[in-house]
Amino acid sequence: MNETLYILMRSDMNSMTPGKACAQAAHAANHAAVNMSKMGAGVDGPGFVLWQAQTDQYFGTTIVLRVTSEQQLVDMVTEAVFFGYSGDIILDPTYPVRDGDVTHLIPVHTCGWIFVGDRTDLGTNVLGIKKLPLY
Repeated sequence: MNETLYILMRSDMNSMTPGKACAQAAHAANHAAVNMSKMGAGVDGPGFVLWQAQTDQYFGTTIVLRVTSEQQLVDMVTEAVFFGYSGDIILDPTYPVRDGDVTHLIPVHTCGWIFVGDRTDLGTNVLGIKKLPLY
């Protein structure tokens, strides 16, 4: 099975601690699962069903990769969607940023996701996913 959920995590944010990155990856995976489930028999629907069937716990291969900026994140997800893949950018409306004794909750694009169904080789080559390092 080649179905893979790629999560693209921003690495240019000093505030993105390992714990925050884990939380953002969970947000992205949940967002992807809900959106892919809604597609049913849509373009990636069958691939998503196969992805879920990879384990008895209803999740498949998920790889978190590093992007170096918000612009790279937006460009990669936009290109993936243009080529017919499912994907989206995660906007955390209350991302916490600490400033001294004060924590500000601001909206930030933290990460994104791209689902590559049975077109893994094409997707990873065309979209440049193979060039990204692991997070």
